[in-house]
Amino acid sequence: MGMSMEIHVLLLVLLLAVKALSQGKTTLLRIDCGAESSYDTFDDGSHWEADENYIASGTNENVSTNSLTRLTQLNTLRVFKKGSRNCYTLPTPTATRYFIKASFFYGNYDGRSKGPTFDLQFNGNKWATIETSSTTIQYQEVIHTSQGSNNVSICLVRTEDKQFPFISTLEIWPLAENMYYGMKRDLAWIKSYRYNYGAEQTKWIIGYPDDPYNRVWEPYIPSGLTQVTSTAFSIEYTSVNFPPDDAITVAVEAQDLSDPIDLQFTFATTNNLTYIVFYFTEVSFLGENDTRYIDIYINNNFLMTLVPEYGNCSWAWATAQSIDSLMIQLKANENSTLPPVISAIEVYTASGDGNPSLPNPKRKKNLALIIGLSVGLPVGLLLILVSIYFIIWRKPNPVQGQVTIATVSRPKNGHDQAQAQAQAKPQDESMSMSTTIASTQGLLRPSQNNIVNDHHRQPIDTQENVGSSYVTLATSRPPQPNNQSLTVATGSSSTVNGNPGNQDLALQAPDFNQEELNKLLELHSNRNRTS
Repeated sequence: MGMSMEIHVLLLVLLLAVKALSQGKTTLLRIDCGAESSYDTFDDGSHWEADENYIASGTNENVSTNSLTRLTQLNTLRVFKKGSRNCYTLPTPTATRYFIKASFFYGNYDGRSKGPTFDLQFNGNKWATIETSSTTIQYQEVIHTSQGSNNVSICLVRTEDKQFPFISTLEIWPLAENMYYGMKRDLAWIKSYRYNYGAEQTKWIIGYPDDPYNRVWEPYIPSGLTQVTSTAFSIEYTSVNFPPDDAITVAVEAQDLSDPIDLQFTFATTNNLTYIVFYFTEVSFLGENDTRYIDIYINNNFLMTLVPEYGNCSWAWATAQSIDSLMIQLKANENSTLPPVISAIEVYTASGDGNPSLPNPKRKKNLALIIGLSVGLPVGLLLILVSIYFIIWRKPNPVQGQVTIATVSRPKNGHDQAQAQAQAKPQDESMSMSTTIASTQGLLRPSQNNIVNDHHRQPIDTQENVGSSYVTLATSRPPQPNNQSLTVATGSSSTVNGNPGNQDLALQAPDFNQEELNKLLELHSNRNRTS
């Protein structure tokens, strides 16, 4: 009897443990909107869910025969002809950050050869305006922080008569904890631009497996810049954002030492908080007398000097308040013998109109005022004064343009399930420019030799630099904020801009082991000290 009781207790404990693990597990979700049933792709076993469990309205449609692509999930769509607003409810069960991606391919499903225009909403707030055509795929991406046990709402909103909203796919991928360092977690961050500089126009990176986190990288060679390719055999160290190697090994370079690389980014709205990530690599094994020092400016204010590393990915991030345009300029430092280069860039915009990461925000009540009304005005006023004192006393120094730079090792086996959350402790996201400048004097982790600090220049102050700020690329073509579109070649045996239909592989991504990372950083740091 005693042994039997112990066995039952042990089984109960095991069942509870398994249940707890399953509830705390961060999972991904890929939805083929308009599919009749869920399926696994034949070539790679990727699992796509039908959308019937996530929305009750709309009808399933198929793209026209002449518009079929080899990406199975784009050949179906859900169309909403009834109601002005139709919403998906998607689970975000774990308190972590999620990368959410929506795609739209009209594919002339109705034979009218005229794609509709409509709005996309995220948690009740406008995300983007979707303008479609028969031959383009629209991609929309946002980074959202879940509080756990919450859902997110993705809505399609009709804005014009007889133009019916639709959607092709919805995907939610959990992000590693330390990705996109510095993004405020109480805001949703909408991807405005992501360019793979130096890539040919047909070399789109449209998601997994080329990108471990399913991001879309648009190829771009701005006018007046030279396409260059790294001669390194591989990229040994990359950033914690895990950009794909193909986005780093190609780059653009200024034609002459005296020529800057000018990048300008514009948005559809004003007064934006922007988050910018720069990616660099040294494209050549430099001779003894060759140097490449890149001065980075934002709105004509010096930010930092960076030295790209050969065979590694150097990266930097910054936040800036944007009023009407945000100008980025890369110049050769006075000690450089080579012109500036850049491999890739990402630009995100904090959700506007009070649109936070949490759904349907409500203004918080003033606790001190409530107490004052309930226990008497004098006591309430005293509490208010005490609160103000502590707020002022504990207020941190003003952030003067947040920035950090690092190179970290990406595991080369790196395709463990993306549902594995980063085990690293969340990093402090209030690092100021002054903190980073101090760290450039030998304290910067993990690659101290790729930053140069110039004490004669002043760091960027985003509070004083709000006169001309949006983040558009100074190029010969018009900017495409938010609506990142990929033109497709249609037909029964077509490919997507040179990308055959193997882009929908099962979701996997690098595991992020903090202990392993610490060892790698220590080894890398020791290597720098001995070199």
